[in-house]
Amino acid sequence: MKRGRLGKAAQRGVVEDMTAEQQVSPEPAAKPALAPVVDPTPAGQLAQQPEPVAQAAPAVVTPAPQAPVAVAEPSVATPAAEVVAPPVTKSPEDKPVKDSFYHSKESHRRLRSTYLETRHLTKYKSLSDFISSLIDQECTRLEELYNDGEPFSTDPNEMPRGRPVDG
Repeated sequence: MKRGRLGKAAQRGVVEDMTAEQQVSPEPAAKPALAPVVDPTPAGQLAQQPEPVAQAAPAVVTPAPQAPVAVAEPSVATPAAEVVAPPVTKSPEDKPVKDSFYHSKESHRRLRSTYLETRHLTKYKSLSDFISSLIDQECTRLEELYNDGEPFSTDPNEMPRGRPVDG
């Protein structure tokens, strides 16, 4: 099926396009006549050329009409349907944050090997889940050790930038 431009027409589906074409031209398209193949070379020099393949017209599929669906009347004994709350939308604060950090090749190898060897035994669905859990565990440990179990209140945007100063 040829279209004048790429993409789907606005407010029309493929089935509607096909049925519209069928209404415009209800007669089946005539098959093009094949021209005889003339071989200008002597018969023995080249292999005989194959005959051109005629392109078949695309099959037109019409949608089957849908039967009306019977709706059961609610009986007196049927309990009322539960009201389902709309799904909770995540706030921008819940969006994952990508961090980057440097660590040794040995630490990198150990981290990935540990995750790969234990992922079927643990709840971690990805390496990111595994790393996030490790970070949460260490933060909780340090908060309990140095801040009576309370989260630290320092603004995380005050992180020093650049290379650390060796003193």
